[in-house]
Amino acid sequence: MRIQRQMICWMGVVAMALGMAGCSGKSKAALDAAKADATKAKKELATVKSEMEAAVSKLTSEKDALATQVKTMTSELEKFKGDLAAAIKDRDGFKEQIQKLTGDQAGAVADAQKKYQSIIDELKKQLADLTGKFTSLQGENSKLQSTIKELQEKLKGVGGNLIPKLP
Repeated sequence: MRIQRQMICWMGVVAMALGMAGCSGKSKAALDAAKADATKAKKELATVKSEMEAAVSKLTSEKDALATQVKTMTSELEKFKGDLAAAIKDRDGFKEQIQKLTGDQAGAVADAQKKYQSIIDELKKQLADLTGKFTSLQGENSKLQSTIKELQEKLKGVGGNLIPKLP
């Protein structure tokens, strides 16, 4: 905007100078004043141009720095995406392993319960058999004890002291 105003001003000075070129001595003073204004405007334009070039240079540097930061951030983002994808893959793998191990564990527990129940049932059967045999042997033992006592009583009358005492 500032440059446009200065350009308009400079163009006005040049037009005025051209219009007065054919005039007298008074006009020459006006022409010299116009030339001085034109020189001043030219210097101001050079200053503005220099400032604009410096601003453009600064903006270019900032743009380049931002572009570098964007590239760095983009590469870091891509790395993070890769890391995230790997972590998700690992998580899914661990999840599958846990599910498999949980299933294996449940199967192993069920098998162990069946095995131990089978052992318990077998031991109960053996205990019942042994209890039956023990009861049967107790009955036979009682019969034998009765028979021994009867024989001892019968033999007391025959030979008395010759028969050893049994418990």
